Amino acid sequence: MKLQAPYAWLTNALLFQVGWFICVLTGSLPALISTLIILFIHFKWIGSWQVERDIILTTWLLGSALDSFLVQLNIIQLPTHSLLIPLWLSCLWALFATLLNHCLSWLQSKRLLSMLLAPPIAALSYFAGSKLTSVTIDTIGLITIGICWAVLFPLLLSFAQLFARQHLVNTP
Repeated sequence: MKLQAPYAWLTNALLFQVGWFICVLTGSLPALISTLIILFIHFKWIGSWQVERDIILTTWLLGSALDSFLVQLNIIQLPTHSLLIPLWLSCLWALFATLLNHCLSWLQSKRLLSMLLAPPIAALSYFAGSKLTSVTIDTIGLITIGICWAVLFPLLLSFAQLFARQHLVNTP
């Protein structure tokens, strides 16, 4: 049984927020388990794997690559030196992708607004995450993250819209 709006949107946002806290506060193994559970619930009550798999995989890959690049540039400072971000941080990207065709779908046709909203919201999220973990991000880092999100967020919204349309066209 799929939830109807506004319950689907609210549930989508709450699932993401619960997942965010679990990932940030508990570490990689609990993050992976909770992400898989949240994705299962998301596909059972809200979304569809067939429709959303491409945007989830694309967002997960692009977001993880971006954060790994920011780690290499020392913009995001982890307690241990690594080429890749920790699994808990990567899981956040898969969870974020679930929002793009649901509670954030209203921004798909508002690219300029999404470019303006993304920097302060992303910077705030990264700042909060850094205060709850051993990750360090300075002010210049937060500004850099905001700039990256001003580009990435509208791009991801466009991909989400495109992948959903392609699914509709290819569905008999």
